[in-house]
Amino acid sequence: MKNAVVMAGGEGTRLRPLTCSLPKPMARLCGRPVLEYILELLGKNGVENASLTLRYLPHLVTEYFESGEFAGVSLDFVLEDTPLGTAGSVANAAKKFTDDFLVISGDALCDFDLRAAMEYHKKNKAAATLVVKKVPDPREYGLVRQLDGKVAGFVEKPGYSQAVSDLANTGVYLLNPSCLQWVPKGEPFDFSKDLFPLLLQKGEPVLAYEEHGYWCDIGDLDTYVRCQRDMLSGKVSVDFPGENAGGVYYKSGRPDGNYRAEAPCYIGEGVRIGEGASIGAGSVLDDGCMIEAGASVKESVLLQNVLAGRDAHITGAVVCENAAVGRGASLFEKSAVGSGTVIGSFAEVHPGVKIWPEKTIGDRAVVNEHIKTGGMPVRLFDEEGLSGELGVDITPELCAKIGQAAGSLKGVSSAGIASSGGKGASALKAAAAAGLMACGVQVWDFGVQCHASLAYCLDHCGLNLGLLVDDTGKPAAVRLLAPGGLPLNRAQERDMESRLARSEFIRRPPEEYGEYTEASAVAKLYQGHLAALARGIANVTVAVSGSGEEEKILQSALSQAGVPKGDDLTIVLGSGGSKARIREKSGELYGFEQLLCLYADRVMEKGQDIAVPYDAPGVLNRLAAKRGQKALRYYYCPADTSDKAARELAKKQPFVRDGLQLSIGILRLVSESKKPLRELMDALPAFARSEAVLTIRENPGKILKAFLQDSPFPSGTIPEGVSVSREKGTVLIRPLKNGEGLRVLAEAENAEFARELCAFYKDSIGKMNLTGE
Repeated sequence: MKNAVVMAGGEGTRLRPLTCSLPKPMARLCGRPVLEYILELLGKNGVENASLTLRYLPHLVTEYFESGEFAGVSLDFVLEDTPLGTAGSVANAAKKFTDDFLVISGDALCDFDLRAAMEYHKKNKAAATLVVKKVPDPREYGLVRQLDGKVAGFVEKPGYSQAVSDLANTGVYLLNPSCLQWVPKGEPFDFSKDLFPLLLQKGEPVLAYEEHGYWCDIGDLDTYVRCQRDMLSGKVSVDFPGENAGGVYYKSGRPDGNYRAEAPCYIGEGVRIGEGASIGAGSVLDDGCMIEAGASVKESVLLQNVLAGRDAHITGAVVCENAAVGRGASLFEKSAVGSGTVIGSFAEVHPGVKIWPEKTIGDRAVVNEHIKTGGMPVRLFDEEGLSGELGVDITPELCAKIGQAAGSLKGVSSAGIASSGGKGASALKAAAAAGLMACGVQVWDFGVQCHASLAYCLDHCGLNLGLLVDDTGKPAAVRLLAPGGLPLNRAQERDMESRLARSEFIRRPPEEYGEYTEASAVAKLYQGHLAALARGIANVTVAVSGSGEEEKILQSALSQAGVPKGDDLTIVLGSGGSKARIREKSGELYGFEQLLCLYADRVMEKGQDIAVPYDAPGVLNRLAAKRGQKALRYYYCPADTSDKAARELAKKQPFVRDGLQLSIGILRLVSESKKPLRELMDALPAFARSEAVLTIRENPGKILKAFLQDSPFPSGTIPEGVSVSREKGTVLIRPLKNGEGLRVLAEAENAEFARELCAFYKDSIGKMNLTGE
């Protein structure tokens, strides 16, 4: 039995909130995903290769088994674009198989003798063999009718009146590849409902093989808990790592302390148990759990890093990873708490109540109904910061916690805040300010600002952090700025994400809260700074176009400086003032990258290096070499300090991130040279750019590895994405921050070549993503 297909795409809706953030096959049983046990079983039965069909949150499976091998079984991951049904997904995964193969569910625990089943299948020359097992209550399963070992029919979860068999279809099948010819391509097709009845209709031999081993279809939270009790009681043959001390399984040795642990139970790695705590029979404490003094856990499953506070009582419950149960709180039978949820001190969660992830239950609250909405979801950083729909995703509660998370960052003692001006943004800014102040941070409120003006105010006042609530776009965003208007580094983002997930913030007594300073007048200094830069510009008339605060600021600054109004050049502002374009009267439009190259060339002509973002035009390197200078590049989200020199220099060159200052610099060049902008641009090397954003289903690192051999970066260098050199130009392929997409940015000497390069790599990545290669 060489090959197997593991159906691992299940969403597990009846297991929620456990499966809100992970696919059903990754649900953990006694410290390990159920999929591990299935793959171990395959290895023991001689399977060499397993194709895993994935659909729901597939990256969590591929990242967990990133080596592509487990228990001696080589793994291949097959992603489904659209639902294909059980038979359709298996046919898609097994299309290269030439010998009889095994099909097994990735979310049902069993210890079947699969070799014996395959021998029976081959001996009887069956087209398909279904492994069946007797069950006590046939109403809960798909049943198989069989006569003398031959399948005669199927019935799905019948009432007792139709329960003419007690043999459940376990979802374990032995198939001859010839079966797959009847499976239509690209449309849903199931085994029990479609394929097997069709095989019977065509007279193909479909057999039933009865197994007497253990089998548990983990369909809901009751069976999820019961399955682990069966494992602890020895009803299923599985391996536990670590030691067995009279039925108490310790993954890495007994935790220190004076507490009681009653067999059978499981205690994972890094678990801490306080004085006088009690761990009852049938309990599972996964890795990193912390059970404080006097707490009681009975017949419950606590997943990774769960905190049970002092004197808490957890009975017959499931508590998902990173959740916290406060002091004296009580969880009763069949209750379930989602990942990251915080149950307040002395709160009660009644029997059968389910609380979805990332909720906060107040102290002494009594919860007697399911809680799915409300509370604070974990927010991961994306290209815009922390983004979502205002009032739905980005709420006052969330902004207060963002403020607390930001205020808990190392080295943050002062912060400047601003909003884009809408009522919602202003209210959320106040919530963020409260969170910052609660951590002891001194808050300067600059009122209504754009990204560019807030960056200036931060530097002028010497503040550690900037926070802008921007509701001018869709989606709205909370943007965080480091000094100089630079993005936060990855360590800071990870720290914030971790604190938001666990609600772990620096907490100060009220007398140590930070002070609040109304500082909107400081922003006038930015307008004055721009006016000073623009003073003396002549020989050109200017108009300004934009849709936010940045337009008002620049218009006022140019007017204050006496720059004549007109339409020789029109400055088009965007991205909160961080970028700008300029249109000539003739209609020629110059993009931000072209303007940046022109102005940076003049800076380097004066003997200065420049610092630009990692994805800034490559032509800047050629200009720097011509001037005998360096074009340093900083990352959008550095994981180390390799771009430290570039970031330090970037703080002194705000025009790279400030479209208003860059525009004024360009106006000055035009004014002083007395040449049209077009003539100044013509002196630069010709270049054009084309970009695309692709949604991906694979781990982005796996896709990028395919292009590393073409990357010009020396060994040991970890760039931000992969830069590929080609005869006609270069292509930068960079993952989006949320890992759900890739940005393809092509640069060449003309627009046609740039579009061709971008399209080529877009298609290449699309094919890789489709096949999972």
